[in-house]
Amino acid sequence: MKPKFLILCLTLWSVTSLAACNTIRGAGRDVSAGGAVVSDAASKVQSDIAASKAKQDAQDEADRKAAVRAKPHSN
Repeated sequence: MKPKFLILCLTLWSVTSLAACNTIRGAGRDVSAGGAVVSDAASKVQSDIAASKAKQDAQDEADRKAAVRAKPHSN
């Protein structure tokens, strides 16, 4: 009876181990895909921030030039 039980245990262990490998591989792919989505979103936010900053800098420069032109010159 012991050898049959041992063979049964080893068989179950082997099947479980192989199934776990595929499950872990799938989970790794899911995590990797999720990481790619987060990375893409972060890149988009960074480019949006850079564009917004450039726009604000241009507006600030235009405001500064307008203020200089509007300032009366005293001689």
